[in-house]
Amino acid sequence: MLDSQLHEKQEINPNLLNDQKAWLEKDLGQTKKDWKVVFWHKPPCFIRAYQTNEAIKAAFTPIMDKYHVDIVFNGHNHAYSRTYPINNDSIVGSPALGTVYVTTGRSGAKYYDDNEPKVWSANFFDPQDMPNYLVVDVNGYRMEVKNYKMDGPLVDDYIIDKTNGDTPRTAVPPKYNKPRLVVNGVFLNEPMMPTSPSRINGKWYFPIKPVVEFLGGSESVSGENETLSLIVKDYLDPNVIWSDKKVHTIVLTNASTKATMDDVTISLPDSVVVDRGNNFLISADDMKTLCGFTWRYDSDWNILLLINPSRPGE
Repeated sequence: MLDSQLHEKQEINPNLLNDQKAWLEKDLGQTKKDWKVVFWHKPPCFIRAYQTNEAIKAAFTPIMDKYHVDIVFNGHNHAYSRTYPINNDSIVGSPALGTVYVTTGRSGAKYYDDNEPKVWSANFFDPQDMPNYLVVDVNGYRMEVKNYKMDGPLVDDYIIDKTNGDTPRTAVPPKYNKPRLVVNGVFLNEPMMPTSPSRINGKWYFPIKPVVEFLGGSESVSGENETLSLIVKDYLDPNVIWSDKKVHTIVLTNASTKATMDDVTISLPDSVVVDRGNNFLISADDMKTLCGFTWRYDSDWNILLLINPSRPGE
């Protein structure tokens, strides 16, 4: 059992994560048990729109990988999600190769309107009408996890059998022929505008308009300039302040490595590009500089993933 309430306990114990990492390494390194099961509250494989818990993920999941924890149970999001088996932040073909992360759902009256299935979700259920509960049965080398609605219907039934694999069998999603863009775990699908990322001079670029609109912002173009208006929630950086939750204005200029945010000039790692369709493209590194988004390219899927920053301390 781990404590993921870093944001709430920073002043009490600023070393909360590091202290637990040291304990966890020792505990998992010594155990001879057949099953390794870990519990903590805030999910690294989040299912809400913006609550990403990146610091918690960075602290704990590499240790899950190193010692091959079988299953992790989380809460916090008040909806149910069971991931594909995951190792090194990538989906793998069997629980023998990775860890399954289960966000357990809702036990009381509270629910959220922004839960949704993510690219890592093998099974997702949003229990808005009533709570749900799990039954976990372990018999030798077989573990079965059942998710029920409060009034009885079975929602999900997943079995890990260390001798025969899992049921239902993990089917790893296919590799896409054309690169796809994923924002906060959701495929960006805008039928009327381009969304595909592309490599330009060895860097990953993507159209910024659909990303900003997905995040609830807006975009306008005048000549060589593009103006973006958006809120990036809970981001605090020494150079860029988003934690006030106000609308901020970013102006990009074609072929320039300079942008302005609320009339303050910011240097970008890469030049802004305008394609043949007059779409403004920025690099993934530019997005990190401007808004604090982390990114990675998954070659197994051919997808570029953007993740918005967590609250300070998460």
